[in-house]
Amino acid sequence: MNINIEELKKINEQLEPLDQQREAALRRMIKIDADIEQATDADIIEDLQEQHERARIHILTILAQMEPLFRRAGFDC
Repeated sequence: MNINIEELKKINEQLEPLDQQREAALRRMIKIDADIEQATDADIIEDLQEQHERARIHILTILAQMEPLFRRAGFDC
C-alpha cells in the first residue's frame, strides 16, 4: 500500500483527538480502580464497578473509531 505524506498527516490529525480521548478515559478508569480498592461500602463499590464498565466500553468505542484510520495508514489491526 502506497500512501503519501499528506494522507498520513490527515489521518494523524483525525487520530490525535481520539487518542487524547482514549488517554483521558484510561486515566479515569485507573482512578476508578484506585477508588474501588479503597472503597468499603458495597453500594459504592457496585457504583464504581458500573463506572469502570462504562469507561471500558468508552475506550473500546474510541479504539473502534481509530481502527479504520490505522488501516488506511497501512497498519494491520
